Amino acid sequence: MIINDATEEKKSLKRTFQQIQEEEDDDYPGSYSPQDPSAGPLLTEELIKALQDLENAASGDATVRQKIASLPQEVQDVSLLEKITDKEAAERLSKTVDEACLLLAEYNGRLAAELEDRRQLARMLVEYTQNQKDVLSEKEKKLEILQTSLGKSVDSFLAH
Repeated sequence: MIINDATEEKKSLKRTFQQIQEEEDDDYPGSYSPQDPSAGPLLTEELIKALQDLENAASGDATVRQKIASLPQEVQDVSLLEKITDKEAAERLSKTVDEACLLLAEYNGRLAAELEDRRQLARMLVEYTQNQKDVLSEKEKKLEILQTSLGKSVDSFLAH
């Protein structure tokens, strides 16, 4: 019962990205671009989606990798073809090879798509990082102006 309560409490503490965004203070708009205020959240959402999509990437598909690893040696080693003595065995091997070719072609296609997705993600991360640096720079300038203004106000107040 205590474990269930603790688990329920942890689940209730987990928030979605949308919930976190909605709770953000308006003075800190997140990843808004100084040039285009609407671009920041869109870029952030695209980045999150791209990262989530990679969680199901082909390179992480253990089932397919296991199928490939468990292909019969006859499919992998040409020298074993000499053991084939009849037409039936040759046809079975031919069918197995055809299935293996389809499996490998599909998996290689998925790997190529994943590679392109990772390249796109790398470009998005560079853009996102630059965007964050720009936002930080803008906020630092604003902070400096506000600190200067505050200093002048304090000096003025103390002078009176």
